[in-house]
Amino acid sequence: MARLGQALRVAETVGLPPAPKLKKEPSKKRQRNAGMFSSELQPANPVAVAALRLLMFTGWREQEALTLQWSDCKSRDG
Repeated sequence: MARLGQALRVAETVGLPPAPKLKKEPSKKRQRNAGMFSSELQPANPVAVAALRLLMFTGWREQEALTLQWSDCKSRDG
């Protein structure tokens, strides 16, 4: 859990490099595709990081989180 938390912090602040097999050189044939596959570090999508943290801290499966309704979150006291 600690290593995953650390990886998520790095991903959202510094960014992570693309997977080695997905790293591509810029296209020389088509100029408009020249910057499409950048190998630079880019911060992760903050919504994706938050979703991973939600699943990690609650222990829910993906479908449990996706099908959650507001009525499931209301207080049972009133």
